[in-house]
Amino acid sequence: MEPIKKSTPVTQRTGLDPSLIRSPARRRLLRIAAVMAGGLSGVVQQILAAAPPAAQQGMQRVRGTILVDGKPAQVGTLVVPGATVITEEASEAAYVVGQTAYLQRAGTRVVVGRGAASPLRLIKGALLAVFPPGVRQQIRTPVVTAGIRGTGCYVQLEGRRTYFCLCYGAVELAPDGGQRRSYSTKHHESPFWIAPGGGITRAGFLEHEDAELLESLVGRQLPFAVPYKR
Repeated sequence: MEPIKKSTPVTQRTGLDPSLIRSPARRRLLRIAAVMAGGLSGVVQQILAAAPPAAQQGMQRVRGTILVDGKPAQVGTLVVPGATVITEEASEAAYVVGQTAYLQRAGTRVVVGRGAASPLRLIKGALLAVFPPGVRQQIRTPVVTAGIRGTGCYVQLEGRRTYFCLCYGAVELAPDGGQRRSYSTKHHESPFWIAPGGGITRAGFLEHEDAELLESLVGRQLPFAVPYKR
């Protein structure tokens, strides 16, 4: 006859105090705890397997001359928070920082933000950006600060004015010298011009398209189909 193999006591498998085993009710609770302890690892493995892969960081597409902190960039060049990115004339760059993707137009200068307390600064030119949900961030231009969360937006400087299109999501515009305006959109419904002094006026749809909203670079999908049908 084969020797009887001793099983690991349930108190060792669950980490519970042996002194707790004094009644049938408590023994039932221990059995439930043991099942849960054995099953949690499988649940965690399933969650990890279903999680999207981390977004590839840095330059994803480069056309023309791109400078990151004064040095020529190519595909794969990292762009870290606080970096200055310059696209020279006839140039364009698509890049990822964290879970945010940017499409930077020609003749543009950007200082990448460091989080909620440090806005991205658009110094000149034009920028299309898609931001992750649940994380509050800011874009700063010479005349307005836009507080955003889970948003796609297009921002362009023209003279002393700023063009701002909230492609989808929610925003709070805080123009210098003007009244704050909070609103949301589903598909480019409310583009504005923001002027020095805080004036906000309606604008038309300007210089960007749905296919340029680079959610796919960060493992997300647009909240609408492309082409969009009303």
